[in-house]
Amino acid sequence: MAVILATDFGPHPPSTYAQATADQICPIDASLMGDQRIKAEQLRSAIAERMMPLFTRLQEAERENLTGDNLEHILSEHDANDISDEAVLEIQQAAENTDWGQHYKRGEVIEAIKFELARMFVTAQHVERLWHADRNPDHEQAQQYRRRYHQPIEENNGSLISESNMNPLSLNQ
Repeated sequence: MAVILATDFGPHPPSTYAQATADQICPIDASLMGDQRIKAEQLRSAIAERMMPLFTRLQEAERENLTGDNLEHILSEHDANDISDEAVLEIQQAAENTDWGQHYKRGEVIEAIKFELARMFVTAQHVERLWHADRNPDHEQAQQYRRRYHQPIEENNGSLISESNMNPLSLNQ
């Protein structure tokens, strides 16, 4: 399921990414009621709480990498592999001793979690890079990054989004 996070022309706080990630990783069926629903919502909140420090660290590292003389970082591959395994463990620990503890240890569930985490971590890095480009109009590499993913409206037939530039993982770079 697609997640759209609205912003007021700035990066999202870690809590926004943490909650959106928890919503994806711990979906709660509308038919779940009573004690089970309360337990599921508690698990979702616990996952969000455990994700918040990871998103904080990721965003702070990205901002740090975009400062100083490291001009080429903005054009480098998005990479959050170093934090993904830790995030999976945090999710499993949050689910431990709940009705869903074993569910979050299943191989196919772990793979789905890693996919969602990669998507959200890369999105956070992408937004930090775009925010850096907004604040640094004279930084050529930053503007090159912006053009790679977001063509000016005039160059895109008046459309804000095109299929070729809407996905930071797109292979047509």
